[in-house]
Amino acid sequence: MAFPPISPDPESSALLARLREHRALLDAWDTQSMVVLAERWRDLEIAVEARVSLLAQEVAELELINKGGIAEQVVGQLLRTIRPFYQDPSLYYWMRPEKKASAEVDYVIQHKGAIVPVEVKAGSTGRLKSLHLFMGLKKLPLAVRINGEPPLKSKIHTKDHQGQSIKYELTSIPFYLIGELPRLMG
Repeated sequence: MAFPPISPDPESSALLARLREHRALLDAWDTQSMVVLAERWRDLEIAVEARVSLLAQEVAELELINKGGIAEQVVGQLLRTIRPFYQDPSLYYWMRPEKKASAEVDYVIQHKGAIVPVEVKAGSTGRLKSLHLFMGLKKLPLAVRINGEPPLKSKIHTKDHQGQSIKYELTSIPFYLIGELPRLMG
């Protein structure tokens, strides 16, 4: 008994036709076409890698921005706890009154009758432009930076945009030492 011939269904026939077409294109390609295709592929890979790198950098910046807000919030909550129980646990900040050139200091606290600005940085380092401006305007001797670095006391000598000298002592402490801030400020 002979079996009837198998006829492929329409989808299989279309797939077989496409495979034959692709095979014919591959057979027709010469070495130069392959080189051009390889160069285009390499250029595409470079462009994709550059875009991925740029996106990763943007994500890292957004992540740091979010960490900055969280760090400021945590520091604010902890600053409220280091005052004696009989004092109101209020927080203050400084913002430059000029609208065209914004500047702000995260917190301003009182220590032994003196005003001390506190700047919070989520990363290990960061610019202190607003703090320098505040210190230049108020002529205070001490400022605090809270960040991810080990504790450090340093003398700051800088100039403002008008060339005026700004000098003060900067006490830098890591987040986990906020409870010891009054002692570390002296």
